[in-house]
Amino acid sequence: MIYTFWDGLYISKFKATDYELKDFGYKLIKKGLEEGRSIDTQIEVYRHFLDTIKDRKLKRRPIYRSDHIFALYCIMALIKLKVIEEDEPLNGLYYPPKLKRKRT
Repeated sequence: MIYTFWDGLYISKFKATDYELKDFGYKLIKKGLEEGRSIDTQIEVYRHFLDTIKDRKLKRRPIYRSDHIFALYCIMALIKLKVIEEDEPLNGLYYPPKLKRKRT
């Protein structure tokens, strides 16, 4: 499981591997460049989208599954562009430790 956070707020969780995640950010950046968007513009759009998701979450408005997925893509793109760190306390990803169950 991977948990996503933005500005200290829990956004969502996903089942994904580390390799898949890195690829998500790269594909989003590449697509933006192919469409003629500068890196600075992309960063601004990703941040704005994540701020919008945070606002919707705080106001308890519905967030579609596609928005959760795009939020993950945005976080991965910001990590790839080194705008945020992957394990930053307020923004980024959290990989919870696997629980070991006791057998009785």
